[in-house]
Amino acid sequence: MTRILVSTDSLVDYSDDRWRLVQFDQDANPRLLVEVRSGQNFRYDDYFGATRALPPLGEVAAGDIGEVVLGWADEEDAWQLGMTLSQDLSFSRSSRWFEILRFDRDAEDDAKSVGQALADVMAKPFVVSSSPPDELQSMPLAALPLDLGIWRLQAEGGEDGASARHGSLRFTRDSAWIKAKMRLVAWYGLLAAVYAWVSLASLTSDLGLPIAGTLINTVLGSVVPLFDSLAPATAEPGLLTDIISGFSSAITDPRLLAYLGLGVFVLLLLQIMRQLWLIQSEPDTLLIDNDERSISAWRGDDRRWRIAADEVQSVYASELVKWRGKGITVFHGEINLQLRDGAFRTVVVEDDKRNDALLTGMDAAAEKDRPAGVFPLPAAEAATALQAAAVRVAAALGDLPVWSDRRIK
Repeated sequence: MTRILVSTDSLVDYSDDRWRLVQFDQDANPRLLVEVRSGQNFRYDDYFGATRALPPLGEVAAGDIGEVVLGWADEEDAWQLGMTLSQDLSFSRSSRWFEILRFDRDAEDDAKSVGQALADVMAKPFVVSSSPPDELQSMPLAALPLDLGIWRLQAEGGEDGASARHGSLRFTRDSAWIKAKMRLVAWYGLLAAVYAWVSLASLTSDLGLPIAGTLINTVLGSVVPLFDSLAPATAEPGLLTDIISGFSSAITDPRLLAYLGLGVFVLLLLQIMRQLWLIQSEPDTLLIDNDERSISAWRGDDRRWRIAADEVQSVYASELVKWRGKGITVFHGEINLQLRDGAFRTVVVEDDKRNDALLTGMDAAAEKDRPAGVFPLPAAEAATALQAAAVRVAAALGDLPVWSDRRIK
């Protein structure tokens, strides 16, 4: 058990599974103001709730708490520790942040230790900011619409201003995605026909056309790079090419190359089937409904899945980036929801490479200095369209915490 004296009449004690705020009267009699146990709700007494305009029930459900926030307030000359709450709760203040306790200027380390301990017990993110915590909730959002490449984010009903913080949102997939898939199907179909003809000719022709493997190797060399493009963005370039080329050179009987060609023909057919399945099954619209407090995926008029906002604990903007001069190139981007059970659900995937991906007005030098890893993402620090979209989604789902997961290529 760790005990930290917050002021002359109050202290915090905490362990791995419990966090308490205790106040003492003039006779040094203790009074429990707040108690939080692992996996349970945030509980408080009547005095604590009344002074912070909290619901008169003595507790706030863990699902209605977003993150633990520690911020510095110049006007108060103090560190303020508090928490953010869901938009469903109604308070007498304009901010959804409420203060738990304050620390003196020189008690920054104690403030961070107490805040981190509270976040750990509640299994919530812990955010430290140089701004007052109540200002974090009023940061302006990037204006809509946002162009993410294949996807476009806009307000439902045509409202495109930055003022509609909690309005319903709609992701719409560009028709270029289907056109690209159909071109790929046509190209795979052409290659499959060539492979089938060359392989069968190698085995049946009296002229013994490419039985020595010349034609098979020629076609193989032209098509293998296509398979490399199917590998994940993090895979080593040319890996599949090297594997197949090595396999081809290891064949001692040239006739086996014809069977290898038939095998590639089958793989191409499988790829054609996969692309057709993606065209029919992948959602083309994502709706973040502020009224129903949910996010759902649609293929035309057919709803594919739905997640209620209270099932989500945070939003992640994941990007694989590389710096080129003063600009940033995003090779792969995703918006993912972290659910209450710790699982992740992918919402948007953007595989198209985007050059000069920084939003207008962002400081390129500051972005370049930002390290790789997972960090809190305030609205004012959203540097790309994908990050700005993730912040918008989090706000529409109830001011959820947003995390930037940046990886350097």
